[in-house]
Amino acid sequence: MQPSLVKDWADLFGAMASLAWPLLALFIVIKFAPSLTALLKRDDVSIEVGGFKLSSQEAIGKIGQSLSDLQNKIIDIEARIPSAKGDATPTREVSKQISEMSRVVSILWVDDNPENNAFIIASLDPNIYSVSLAKSTSEALRRLEVMKFEIVISDMGRQEDGADNETAGLDLLRALKLRALSSRKALFTTHQSVHKYGDEARKLGADLVTSSPTDIVAFIVKR
Repeated sequence: MQPSLVKDWADLFGAMASLAWPLLALFIVIKFAPSLTALLKRDDVSIEVGGFKLSSQEAIGKIGQSLSDLQNKIIDIEARIPSAKGDATPTREVSKQISEMSRVVSILWVDDNPENNAFIIASLDPNIYSVSLAKSTSEALRRLEVMKFEIVISDMGRQEDGADNETAGLDLLRALKLRALSSRKALFTTHQSVHKYGDEARKLGADLVTSSPTDIVAFIVKR
């Protein structure tokens, strides 16, 4: 089987598995919608996901975003593997990738609103991934002084030192470049920021610049 085809299948399986929790959550919402409708309209209802408290409306919104993103990714992958029906599912290759995921991967996630990433963090196996949070560039750099992280993920705009910093993610990338860190780096930001700052971020060492939750999960699980 061609390597590109194996990768496409792995991307598809990874995307589906990484969003298993949002899919389950959506099923529950739909299944019990009649009895939950009134409850979900209340502003004082909250749920805990990945250690973060979200309002019911925020949770449903994020589930919808994740499912929409997953649907688009599956359509894209299917378009790139037209000959898949004639090939056996690459079980051996996928199993090999899974078996290699034995060591703990340390992740530093920099975002002044970490609850935005609650569903993604909750989808990661805590036995495989250790996620540390930082809300500012300065806090992230302090953490990097005392610990080595395999992956650093950052948003773009942040509230830092009492002011809006539209390019905080770029500031962090510059600091990481000066320190010549070997960490894999990703910017997880809005679609607009991807287009506005994507090229500059890549020049500063970003391995991925995306607004897609599926892309971020694929980036994390890639070895």
